Amino acid sequence: MAKINYELNGGYFHQKDEVKTKFYTDLYNFVNDNYDTELKSMDLNDFIESEPYIIGSLCGKYYLKEEIGGSLESQQTNYFVGYCYHNGMYLELLSHLIEFFAYWRVIEGCSEPHADDFFASSWASLVDTAKLFKYTTDEELKNSPESPSVRCDTIFKYIQNVPGTREVPYEANEETVLPKPKRLNYYFLGWFDNPLFEGNPIQKVSKDVKLFARWGTHTFFHSNDGYATFSDLYSDFLNDFSNHLNLTVSKEAPRLLDHGPTSQFCSLSFNGKLNSFFNDQEYYDKWIWLIEYLKSGKKTEELKERFEFKNGKFGLEAQVRWELNSLFVKRFHLVWPKTNDYSGAGVLEKVADITNSSIHKIKYPVGEKVVFPIIHNEGFTFDGWYDNYLGEGAEIKEINDDKFAAKTIYAKWKKS
Repeated sequence: MAKINYELNGGYFHQKDEVKTKFYTDLYNFVNDNYDTELKSMDLNDFIESEPYIIGSLCGKYYLKEEIGGSLESQQTNYFVGYCYHNGMYLELLSHLIEFFAYWRVIEGCSEPHADDFFASSWASLVDTAKLFKYTTDEELKNSPESPSVRCDTIFKYIQNVPGTREVPYEANEETVLPKPKRLNYYFLGWFDNPLFEGNPIQKVSKDVKLFARWGTHTFFHSNDGYATFSDLYSDFLNDFSNHLNLTVSKEAPRLLDHGPTSQFCSLSFNGKLNSFFNDQEYYDKWIWLIEYLKSGKKTEELKERFEFKNGKFGLEAQVRWELNSLFVKRFHLVWPKTNDYSGAGVLEKVADITNSSIHKIKYPVGEKVVFPIIHNEGFTFDGWYDNYLGEGAEIKEINDDKFAAKTIYAKWKKS
């Protein structure tokens, strides 16, 4: 047997990541093979590296058949969990996920009915499946935006002992599958037998060798012709709503006994005032896209009808008010009318991103010169790339290292 010495170059081994990659690849292919969704336009590697709440929003409808008190045996094959179970795939992992889900939700203190039932909510089950894959250490849980309160031995047992993992091979032959290391915000590009990464990646090992991990990364090139942040979007919405009401509406969101955090917008938009706001053609044209975005996350036609604006009013103004409130304060509204959860990492950023004409994710091997995208903004002349959306400081003219790994740089424009 040949002996292997690994030079990880900033990476680390966690074989749970191999299981995650395989599971997400099968989920990605299952949804794309059976449903026509926005996932078709998303790169597989980008999907695999997405945040839990983004995974949930993309595939939550197709993960499992919702049935309170359900079981693996009763799942249908037109849902991913049922497809896996009835084809003998991930059987140990699925049982592990069901138990993990229940413990996480109980320890988290979730008060919804059937909160610990894996089969009661397809979206919630997939989001927590993604959390199982995302988090491994106490520090990761502590710094998580979703739930830093679940750090305990029970949760660690589940997130650190995922079925299907294997030991890192330090002795190998030509049949051995080499492990893939992990590094936050980087892509593994293969093993090389030299630190300059010359030649082809090493696939099989037949002699004692030192292997060097090569990494790629990415930078986001932001067109910066919409909202750069969700905070800017929220401020602009409140400014328009304030003008409509002829008073100042702030971002304050006091916690009300029956409703939890409640924005000033929600409190002041009752009794037809939101309908009145959207009856103004200027505000309707500017903001109806946001209502359509909220509507797109609803599963049933009955729920979607509540967001339809006809004859000067929404199907159910209360639903739209509270849905916007949940978006603004990043929380569920758990009493009637119930809303979506917008608390996860990446959710609000995605809403702001929609308003921009383009955000290019440029991938590159670390150390190679990056080719910048060419972008256009009608009526404006491009004036360079900057590390802040205000276009302040030094212009970024080239990237040939990983200084901007997983960071966003912004276009600056001047009026033509």
